[in-house]
Amino acid sequence: MGDLLWLLCVVPGWAQLSRWFPLFAQARGHVEQAIQSCRSIAVLVITQYHRHYGEPGIEVPKCVDDIRRYIMMYFFCMIYQLIDVDVRQKAIEELLTQQELQLLLRTPRARAITCVKWVAARLAHLEALGYMAPLQLHETNEGLQGMISAFNGLTKIKTTPTPFAIRQLCSVLAVVYVYFAPLALANEFSNILDQYWSVMCGYAQDCTRMLSRGSIVQG
Repeated sequence: MGDLLWLLCVVPGWAQLSRWFPLFAQARGHVEQAIQSCRSIAVLVITQYHRHYGEPGIEVPKCVDDIRRYIMMYFFCMIYQLIDVDVRQKAIEELLTQQELQLLLRTPRARAITCVKWVAARLAHLEALGYMAPLQLHETNEGLQGMISAFNGLTKIKTTPTPFAIRQLCSVLAVVYVYFAPLALANEFSNILDQYWSVMCGYAQDCTRMLSRGSIVQG
């Protein structure tokens, strides 16, 4: 009975779920793309900053730090939106000023894109200050495009409703489990009880033999 229940539940479920495994791989690819894009922008900005280490003015270190904060904010906002967590968390509030937090709260469905805009603005400011060449700015634009593409891909997977076939299959499996699981459990319990009673009966027979032998000896 247990094997039959396993076949009824696992085989149809595997046939349906195997069609949706590529979505999980695709989501993992989007997260990897977001991380690589953030890393490429951060490495390029830090490299340019250290190339001009002896000459930075007041604005350059501030721009570099703002880019660092906004890149972290992008990733936090994207992940929090996907798992339906409020953006007003301690890890985020420590990275933003009150004005930036208020601006971020105005766009509940595109906060990660707002952070991308802030990163782009600071990169353009670095280019205007002469700390980035136009070609390097073009490289950062590719990173920005990767960040936007990753966010759009993950949002698409998040907002796609569960297919009717999967929901129907889950309902069927739940009904099958509720009605057949007690039978499988009862079968297992009966086997255990049979073993228990066989041991107890054997023990009782041994005790009876020992008592009968003792009575014969005494007689």
